[in-house]
Amino acid sequence: MSEIDAGEELDRLVQGEVFGDKMETSMCTRCAVSHLRIYEPDYPEPYSTDLVTAWKVVEKLRGDGFGIYIQSDDEGWAVEASRTTDRNSIVIDKLAATLPVAICRAAVDAATRAAKEGGDEN
Repeated sequence: MSEIDAGEELDRLVQGEVFGDKMETSMCTRCAVSHLRIYEPDYPEPYSTDLVTAWKVVEKLRGDGFGIYIQSDDEGWAVEASRTTDRNSIVIDKLAATLPVAICRAAVDAATRAAKEGGDEN
């Protein structure tokens, strides 16, 4: 996963792995009861190309108990996502030329690893 470049493929991975399926309630016109439906948007938000949108990913990871550390140098950006629980410790480091891509790569790997190792604590 870590080598996927900015674009729709990476944005869809972020949408699915980090945020999960979106849920929406809507009123049924036949039975007048509010139903919950799950959908995948046709076009995910531009997480990997827009810093403001990528910051939503940072906030989501922070809400899930991850510490986020960001560094830059002449070659690009480094993002570390780390979380320690009673069951495990997760540390993901990702590098990219742009900050949004580094955020997305770290987030997808962190969310995937958390799901494999026992799910979210929140």
